[in-house]
Amino acid sequence: MSVYLDDLMPWEDRPFQPYSSKKLQELAASIRDKGLANPILVRTLPDNKYQILAGHNRVEACRLLGFSAILARVLHGIDDETAAALVAETNLHQRERILPSERAKAYRLLRSSKTSSDMSTDALEGTAQMSAVSRAQVERYWRLNYLIPELLQLVDEEKLSLLGGVALSYLQLSNQEYIATLVAVSSGLSLSVAQGEELKRLAKNGELILTEEQIAAVLLAASSEHPSAAEPFSSKSLLGEGSRSPNFGEEDTNGYEFLALIRSLMQSGVITSNEGTEMAYYIGREIAKAEQEAVRIFLQSKGKDTKVIEDILFRHGT
Repeated sequence: MSVYLDDLMPWEDRPFQPYSSKKLQELAASIRDKGLANPILVRTLPDNKYQILAGHNRVEACRLLGFSAILARVLHGIDDETAAALVAETNLHQRERILPSERAKAYRLLRSSKTSSDMSTDALEGTAQMSAVSRAQVERYWRLNYLIPELLQLVDEEKLSLLGGVALSYLQLSNQEYIATLVAVSSGLSLSVAQGEELKRLAKNGELILTEEQIAAVLLAASSEHPSAAEPFSSKSLLGEGSRSPNFGEEDTNGYEFLALIRSLMQSGVITSNEGTEMAYYIGREIAKAEQEAVRIFLQSKGKDTKVIEDILFRHGT
């Protein structure tokens, strides 16, 4: 049957990200040229309304086309728990590419009890069979729900492996926030599974809150650019090998200054975690810009060829 677009309600906090503007335009063009391949799935709500269980992007594409109604398969008398399972199952089966964060949230919807904070054995087994993956893999994706958004995004971007994300998911939120800040301002800093497991071990599966020094030592120790875990965590560590401190002098501080300031601002509630990460990015960029300007001024003072200087600085990203 057809339902009016104005009578449709979205599924709140759905696990799957909406299409990008470009992909939505492509879907709209396909519907315009070929018609709607599959009706959307909805359940009835009071006051003659319907809630979308599958087909949010198709609905938005039809809105772009100026449609007033859309073909829908309507389910009656569906409770919240069954509806949640349908949202997860239909999208897991229909989508060609699923991000780790989307899979994690979908598995969370499939939990056996609304009040359960962890998946039961039965829920794990059922989800594994439905998804055609191992129970262990389902449990790994489930753990990603305990990551802060910044680290979860790294998993989606394949800058942090699934197993690395699982290990970090056991850490306290304040520790996760600090790790995200380090990654945001560090050049070439990668997060390995071994590092994640070591942090998890030190934190005793999240029972303890690690110090910033402990975290920095673990993350820098395994990097070939930073062979010594005891090496001070300096601005050189933050900006990458070959960088110098903000005052362009010798590296004679422990380098925690601006990270400590950001952490204090977050802990006092002056800025959010996201704002702290943005600030870290900003400071890193400003330090890099100041460093390049100092190089330019120094070389010009020595009478070096301006065009050659600018060409070299351009190749280095200035």
